[in-house]
Amino acid sequence: MANMVYNDHYYYYGRNDIYSALKILKVGRGDIVLSPSWDCGEVLEPFNEIGCKIIYYRTDPITLSIDLHDLESKLSNNSKVLHIINHFGFPQPWEEILPKVKRYGIKILEDN
Repeated sequence: MANMVYNDHYYYYGRNDIYSALKILKVGRGDIVLSPSWDCGEVLEPFNEIGCKIIYYRTDPITLSIDLHDLESKLSNNSKVLHIINHFGFPQPWEEILPKVKRYGIKILEDN
């Protein structure tokens, strides 16, 4: 246990955490970020601050689950990050999302 290194960071605001994660992932001006259409402005501030190009994918208005067909139509080699929100703690269908995202080498930023 003495040799274990922990690299934990704690933030007062979630948007500060997202900003730091984008810097760690080397996301910069003009990089494409895919984000859910159902989101709040405060969460989008880090993307806008860095100058990312945000492309929104649809979510079901009742279940808030990702519309996988719409997401797949927006995935490309130019996409840098997929921002996923587990609204109210309900997980997204990862078993269907991961193979699609891995095909393009897109990094995932999960907001839980």
